[in-house]
Amino acid sequence: MALLTYTDLVAAVADWLMRDDLTARIPDFIAMGEDRLAKDVRVSDMETVATSNLGGGSVALPADFIEAVSIRNSAGYTGPLELISPQHAGEAYSSGSAGVPERYTIIGNTLTTYPNGGSGGVTMIYYAKPQALDLGNATNWLYAKSPRLYLYAALCESAPFLGDDARLQTWNALYQQALDTLHKSDERKRYASSVSRVVGYCP
Repeated sequence: MALLTYTDLVAAVADWLMRDDLTARIPDFIAMGEDRLAKDVRVSDMETVATSNLGGGSVALPADFIEAVSIRNSAGYTGPLELISPQHAGEAYSSGSAGVPERYTIIGNTLTTYPNGGSGGVTMIYYAKPQALDLGNATNWLYAKSPRLYLYAALCESAPFLGDDARLQTWNALYQQALDTLHKSDERKRYASSVSRVVGYCP
């Protein structure tokens, strides 16, 4: 069976589980599998850029934000901002201290700069969560790149519900193999890109 769409994925999960009574549950397995993928996958295709204006030194994170790659402010300090813990921020900076931001922290879905960056701009390069699959969104870039990773992630999430501990080990092993393959492919792409830039460099 070709895994081209969300409907194909639902059918494949049912086939692999050899169950025809899980129609209502399989979308849940896929959704939980997507949560697992958001935690485990880190490849260049996930990197996204967003520019926003601060309000009182803070800004809401994009809805698809998973993890920061690089945070920069629009003026003044030119390097990437340093991530610090909320506790460190509270100890190192007095409330409302203003200045050119050099550091940031994240609490919940809010990014705050230190010193307070006022209403300046901030550019976020971050890992974005792929758009969730469903009947209205048949595919996304990650599913197109590695449909078996989606399949194994969903199967992993099915095992606890079915009480199938023996199969969980198998699904986890297959999932990890597919994940490693995806990451190695991305590393080769990144490495090839950097090598081409060096080879083509002319002083």
